[in-house]
Amino acid sequence: MASSAVITSVRQKYQALAPFFHEKARRCWAACEAMALGRGGISVVAAATDLARPTIRRGIAELQAGDYSPDATQPDHPRHRSPSSHPSVAISLDDPSADIPIMGTKPAE
Repeated sequence: MASSAVITSVRQKYQALAPFFHEKARRCWAACEAMALGRGGISVVAAATDLARPTIRRGIAELQAGDYSPDATQPDHPRHRSPSSHPSVAISLDDPSADIPIMGTKPAE
């Protein structure tokens, strides 16, 4: 087992960065720390961060596979559509003759 100084160091880094992480970033950061520590690194990072070992292993696999997609954890997660591809948009933003209401103005009579 690693020294308590190593665990404390990893814990301090994690606590400083945790508010900025989303799920995948957390996994990948933990994976980088574990790989940098070498043998036993997964156990050290798991002890310091309370992340599960399988979570850290998954991060290592993602890094080794070169998986740089922003949200690979939820492939069915709905993405925001651009207005031009959204089916409920009935007007063309490129059509200058389109009657587009402007906020704060009264409709023409």
